[in-house]
Amino acid sequence: MELDESCRRYDRAIRSGRSTTRWDGDVEDQVECYRQAMERSQCVEARVRTALFDLSVPRTEFRDYINFGLHVDRICRKYESKTRLNEVLHAVAQWTARGARRSVLVALCRMVFDVELH
Repeated sequence: MELDESCRRYDRAIRSGRSTTRWDGDVEDQVECYRQAMERSQCVEARVRTALFDLSVPRTEFRDYINFGLHVDRICRKYESKTRLNEVLHAVAQWTARGARRSVLVALCRMVFDVELH
């Protein structure tokens, strides 16, 4: 779905009461924050896709790795240094347990998020 259409739908959902409104009631700013988050997600997804192509990962496996990338992006925005590293290592362990290849996950961390794992 196109970003502008997604933002219009979100705006309509807020104004009609189908989606919650922020405590300050500033719908325009809420929709702008939504737009920025969607743009960031699209950028992360594009960077992960590029890395997956470079790593020769089959397209049928992309969705799991993209979800991993979005999760690591949230970790990188939320935590600093050692906590970040520990959280990323935990995420790698989780996705590996779900069937993802550890080598690909570690490469994504290095290539997309500049996080070096050992």
